[in-house]
Amino acid sequence: LHDALPIWIVVEVISKSSTKRDRGFKLKQYKTISTLQYYLLVSQVEHKVELYSRLDGSDLWTCHSFENLGDVIRLEAFDFRISLETIYESIRFEPEIAQ
Repeated sequence: LHDALPIWIVVEVISKSSTKRDRGFKLKQYKTISTLQYYLLVSQVEHKVELYSRLDGSDLWTCHSFENLGDVIRLEAFDFRISLETIYESIRFEPEIAQ
């Protein structure tokens, strides 16, 4: 990955098959982008969003999980807020079938 253009946020929709790669390899690679402020992982199988945030231009990151529809995700660098309810509006999850 190159820092040719500023990248402030990356949003990924993750599935059961991609979650390990998105939380592992990709996260490690994205953290090397000096301009990246946020990495947002949105589950496609349940109400769950994980927000990785860079702390004040450092190499330190925090991670917060959001699982309640009333939870509000705040991206302070953009003065932006969004609820899980808004993200998952009109989304119906299929029940898992035991195999």
